[in-house]
Amino acid sequence: MVLLAIFSLPNLATKAANFNRSELEPQVRSSTPADLATCESLAEFDNLEIEDLSDFEVGGWKIQIYSTARTLGSVWFVNFEAACSGQVIDGLLTAEQIEGGYRILRMTPT
Repeated sequence: MVLLAIFSLPNLATKAANFNRSELEPQVRSSTPADLATCESLAEFDNLEIEDLSDFEVGGWKIQIYSTARTLGSVWFVNFEAACSGQVIDGLLTAEQIEGGYRILRMTPT
């Protein structure tokens, strides 16, 4: 019985660690893997021709909303930090197609 408990402890610890980690991750996900942008297209967001920009802070998050007429392709939900480097989530980026272009929402912790 003691032996069984010793062997099951690592499994329980792993399950607990995964459970806690998944609770902390944002629940926003892409609709399909094909919707995830590549690092190259993510870098393009820094060079957007911005038509409109709103920038404000709420609950420890800096929120930037862009409008652009530039075509971005099929991008819906993007974790721009993790998509390129596999690092801890540093912000979220979403793009929504609107008439004549896209509305982009970027959230980063303050």
